[in-house]
Amino acid sequence: MKKNRKVQRQSTDNALLNMVTPMGLSFKRRKFIIGDCYSRIYAVTKYPPSTKYGWFSGIANMRSTIVSQTFIPMDNGKLIEGIARNIMTNRSIAQSTSDPLEQQNAEQGIEEGQNLLRQIDLLGESVGYMVNLIMPIGRNPRELEKISDSILSKSASINCRIETMNDMQKQGFKTVSPHHLCEPKIFKVAKRIVPTPTFVGGLSFSRTGYSDGKGSWMANDTLGGLVLLDIWKKQGERTNSNFVILGSSGRGKSTALKNILISEYLIGTKIFIIDPEREFQNFTKNLDGDWINCGGNRKQHDQREQQQEINLSLLKNDGMINPLNLIANLSNDEDDEDSGIGDLAKHMKKLEVFLSLALKGITDIQLALLKETAIELYADFNIDWNTDARTLSAKDYPIMSDLYNKLKEKEKGRKHKQEYETLIALLMDIAVGSDSFSWNGITTIQANKQVVCLDTHELQDASDRVKKAQYFNVLNWAWEQMSKNRKEKVLLVADEAYLMIDPKIPQSLIFLRNVAKRARKYQAGIMIVSHSVTDFLHESIKNYAQPLLDIPSYKLMFGCEGKDLQELGELYNFTDTERELVATYGKGQALFQIGNNRIPVKIDIPQYRFDVIGEGGGV
Repeated sequence: MKKNRKVQRQSTDNALLNMVTPMGLSFKRRKFIIGDCYSRIYAVTKYPPSTKYGWFSGIANMRSTIVSQTFIPMDNGKLIEGIARNIMTNRSIAQSTSDPLEQQNAEQGIEEGQNLLRQIDLLGESVGYMVNLIMPIGRNPRELEKISDSILSKSASINCRIETMNDMQKQGFKTVSPHHLCEPKIFKVAKRIVPTPTFVGGLSFSRTGYSDGKGSWMANDTLGGLVLLDIWKKQGERTNSNFVILGSSGRGKSTALKNILISEYLIGTKIFIIDPEREFQNFTKNLDGDWINCGGNRKQHDQREQQQEINLSLLKNDGMINPLNLIANLSNDEDDEDSGIGDLAKHMKKLEVFLSLALKGITDIQLALLKETAIELYADFNIDWNTDARTLSAKDYPIMSDLYNKLKEKEKGRKHKQEYETLIALLMDIAVGSDSFSWNGITTIQANKQVVCLDTHELQDASDRVKKAQYFNVLNWAWEQMSKNRKEKVLLVADEAYLMIDPKIPQSLIFLRNVAKRARKYQAGIMIVSHSVTDFLHESIKNYAQPLLDIPSYKLMFGCEGKDLQELGELYNFTDTERELVATYGKGQALFQIGNNRIPVKIDIPQYRFDVIGEGGGV
């Protein structure tokens, strides 16, 4: 019986060995053959002087590559003594040697030792011996060399040095194998003293698509690594905090936008949202924000409330922005375009644009007469070129019906009688007619909460001139809020920004472009969101609109096709691969450009954020 059991056990062991062992192993000096594949062992012999979380992930997660990582903690006290002696030795060598290479190596040893002492002594970090082995695998010698070249190139890019374990391929293979400890010979050659954070940040599962070291989660790369971004960090090609989000409808732009806004909300950023599609009503409520109806026509609310199941308490929060309300000049910058200009003079430039947008067919002469009338009206309210708007309240300004009545007074005179009659007809609608609910009144809108949604949904049934004029009006008010405090982080979201495009009157776009440029002087950023690229690149407005797509340091490009894909590819110099990716992207997939870096990302929103966003990313 004993003999039979022994034979059976031996038979089982042989079967197991046949399963877990390769068909053959043949070791050479610089590589080895494992079954039908070719491989070699590299060791990391130099680490970067400073590392971030996920610093080794680019190598550890390369295709056809296996990585073995060993870490042995050690006593900090003894290590400090050893490092100090090593620094003194290297300093002596650097001062006495005449060999440039020897001097360079000694100076590098001093620098590395001092950095390590700082991390151990001042920062209190633990240290230990680290051994990193890399094992590329190719189906033939040529493929092995190709993968090896990629590893060498990637290592150099993160300031690592790797070396082939010559004459130690067998020991290296044993160390890489999951059933074997680190070989003593390998440990002696490849061990390096590193702080614990360097080891933890270099683990194969410690990976990130992009990291600023701090910041907010924006997305995941295609390997699942986190994209951790601080959009307020200015460095290199990242000169501003502006975003542009582009892509066809239904690809996930709104959901991605709200995810970014939640991340910014959590770090205290103040957020203003211009919302033409009423997609942010519940989102704003869930963040305890102010939802403000900027669509006007308030008398229609009672009828609408009987027909739609919407939040009645929110609808009562109407916002009036008086176009004649001066904006205080808060800037003291000498290079600011408004520096040295009085508040009334500055406002007259904006009022001219507003009137051009709001009054269809107004001529240059009529516009000049209307501005002249406005200045006289301001004088009636004791407002002149030297008035400081900070000393006035909303009740101190005239309203549009006052301007209308002033025109009627002027019309009684003999000069320009016909022009004034035309102006009265043009102004009647916005002063006392159907559009007066949007503009005839003192400014009542306020920004008391961290999130402020300026809902313009009720403008969608209005004429194009009313839409564009009110968008310009809202933008002016938003910029006043953004520029009040240079130390406060503020984001302005212009959803469906294509609605502000008018080739005949580009001033609204020019203003938006100037806001995008000037925001960098403040802790402010602007987010342009649109499903249309071609509208921004039309020849008649390209000089004003294209900068809105060029200026942002952050570009999130969702799937699109046809003319939009063609122009997007030309605008951002897509490679063939990038063009193909954007053309085939489904919902939630995008190409994320951070400065000059482009990362394919997937935006998977956790449930707790969906609860804030709302069903379908909308209402």
